[in-house]
Amino acid sequence: MKSEMRRMKAAGMMLTATMIWGISFVFQSRGSKLAGPLTFNLLRCLVASASTGLLVRMHPDHTVLKKDQSVPAGILCGMMTFLTSALLQLGMAMGSAVGKAGFLSSTTVIIVPVLNALAGHHQGLKTWISTAITAFGMFLLCYSGDAGFAFSDLLILLSALTYAFQILILDHYRDSIRSVRVSFLQFSTAALLSIVSVILFERPASLSYLFALALRPQIILAVLYAGILSSGLAYTLQIESQKVLEPATVSLLLCFESVFTVLAGFFFLHEILTVRELEGCVLIFLAAVLSQVHVRNLVHHLPVYHLHARAR
Repeated sequence: MKSEMRRMKAAGMMLTATMIWGISFVFQSRGSKLAGPLTFNLLRCLVASASTGLLVRMHPDHTVLKKDQSVPAGILCGMMTFLTSALLQLGMAMGSAVGKAGFLSSTTVIIVPVLNALAGHHQGLKTWISTAITAFGMFLLCYSGDAGFAFSDLLILLSALTYAFQILILDHYRDSIRSVRVSFLQFSTAALLSIVSVILFERPASLSYLFALALRPQIILAVLYAGILSSGLAYTLQIESQKVLEPATVSLLLCFESVFTVLAGFFFLHEILTVRELEGCVLIFLAAVLSQVHVRNLVHHLPVYHLHARAR
């Protein structure tokens, strides 16, 4: 009973993180256009690092661990977080709609089992059927006739790949980490890499320019949401939930991020996808759910199954 309660609590935390991430696409889209994608990424990582660092200081974790692997886990996750955020920001800045970006990033749910298969772990036929459906869904969602596939969509798909690596890294270290400490190290690493990327590629005029940019009201709102809620809180919830949930369950809950993203894009940005794009979204969502649902267990929980069992 206690283990079931722990799983329900962990699933609730992961679903909360998913909702926060879904809505964050709106703020990330606006922030990228106002500050530049890499500069915005730097600002959010600095805020996330500061907020999680404060949590580490105020609420030290005294959990007894056989071997504390928080440092390597935090650094590796930070590298993946930097790549995921930077690719996603660049993709949206180059024109990918918020709703489309949400569904493309949800392909992480398919990428995780495929990576497991490449690592030598057996994957059933269901995984490969789901992958094929996802590929067709992405074709409907991204292919635009003579223009082909947009480069911005490719960047967002790459961000889904790097996020899949982060999920697998957390799963590898799940029994030997302190959640808030890993979150702090993750965003500190991502912030350092973001500083380098901004200097190399966006070349701000001066530090005073960055401070003036960061104090603009629209930027402040976007950075605070992306830095404190989407980064600091949501990623910490993910790390904590993955101590209980396996990667497959986490991936399934991530499917709902795309739904929250489309709803947020519609209500806040008034974005409307075409019928073809919506068909692609539906296929990607169904494939993501199919890849994780255990059909036999699902049938066993249907009321009709229990009525039939009692009749026998």
